Amino acid sequence: MIPGTRPRKASLKNAMLKSHSMPAVLIIAFLLAFTGASALKDPTPPVPPEVVMKEGASGGNFSFSASIRFADGKEASGIIYFSAGVLEIAAKGGSGERVSVRVQEIGTLDILRWKGESRDGKTYVFRPSLEKITLKNGRSIEGSIAGRVIDGFIFQEQNVKRRLFTVFYDYLKNGAWSNSGETAADYPEKNPHPGVVVRISAGED
Repeated sequence: MIPGTRPRKASLKNAMLKSHSMPAVLIIAFLLAFTGASALKDPTPPVPPEVVMKEGASGGNFSFSASIRFADGKEASGIIYFSAGVLEIAAKGGSGERVSVRVQEIGTLDILRWKGESRDGKTYVFRPSLEKITLKNGRSIEGSIAGRVIDGFIFQEQNVKRRLFTVFYDYLKNGAWSNSGETAADYPEKNPHPGVVVRISAGED
């Protein structure tokens, strides 16, 4: 689940069972008719189309050992699966220069800033907008990674695989951000949700 996603609402079945305005016989009849077509399940909130991810059959086409750091400072080590083996970076400064970096050349990848997008002015999804890549040969590149290769990826720690994200949600309510309570419009751009990945450090070859 993407960090910042709101919890699911109460199930339809629970809501009906708590109601005292409908006779018990009618409730049972309704449930029998409804379950005949489909089982009652908690509704799953739809995933906005902008966060749809594509991955290979094994969770990604390119894997490498790495350690990761979350925004809250926690760290973990394991194997990362990316959907692409080359990252295209638009260099910082607006020069139009694009740099291609192979995944195996990366020493560290730090996310420095995020940018929010919203369709209703209330719910925002924040994606990485500025990254710093330090290659194993010591060269550093700052810019924006094209596509959404690092938005979400599979991370395997021992025998457990899970999806991790560098994107997160935040909600603007009464002029304040839900994740932090801060009111500055650009606050989430430099202060992400605690559960997102902010650094990837490649392991030894």
